Amino acid sequence: MRLIHYLSGIDSLSFELPGYYRRNIDTGGDSLLIPLIKRKSIASDAVSNKRDCRLTLIGATKELLNPSLGCFENSVYEVALLMQNKKRKIGRLKNVSYFIAKNGVNSAPFWIRIYKNDNGKPGEELSVENLIVTPIKSNSYNRYDISRHEIVFPENGCFVSMQWLNTRDIKYLYKTNRTNDEAFGQNLVLTDELENALCYQRENKYSWTRIEKFQWDGITLNKYAPMISIEVCY
Repeated sequence: MRLIHYLSGIDSLSFELPGYYRRNIDTGGDSLLIPLIKRKSIASDAVSNKRDCRLTLIGATKELLNPSLGCFENSVYEVALLMQNKKRKIGRLKNVSYFIAKNGVNSAPFWIRIYKNDNGKPGEELSVENLIVTPIKSNSYNRYDISRHEIVFPENGCFVSMQWLNTRDIKYLYKTNRTNDEAFGQNLVLTDELENALCYQRENKYSWTRIEKFQWDGITLNKYAPMISIEVCY
């Protein structure tokens, strides 16, 4: 349960915490009790008991100094990339990697989120625990071992996203190079190595929209995808 005070003048409230389902509540008083329902872990019985397995790298693999993408100061931004399962068999996610750029504020935490592939669009969330991490290096891949969460890699693949945790803490704010806009946190490098990459984005947790081109810091980038990769245990 969470007790929210001082709701006068607010018609509705959307409440979400890592590991819990989102609740949309109509308010009607000065305080409100919100019951939070914990998500059930989604694991693969077919691979969860294997100690030794063959790891397969999927997604971005090249270390290219390409343009990068960030988050504006007044936004909660999330970008997701489809990881295709060419083996067409169930696996388990071992590692997730993000290529973090040199520019931006690299010490800001971000949220790893993983979703089912719902007919080519992010669907139900597979990552149910608190997968909030902090980069330790820039101009490089940052790899995170998520194997203890026993997250299934479905036969039709999954979407892996990066969500900027925009706390508006001034120590994570900076000015972009070209447009001098206020921005938050780290920048994620983009790559053109992935043919027919399927990418989606959303801001402030609204509906997903497919990315045909990236626009950041006054530049329009076609045929790019975020540099995200996974290692899958089969």
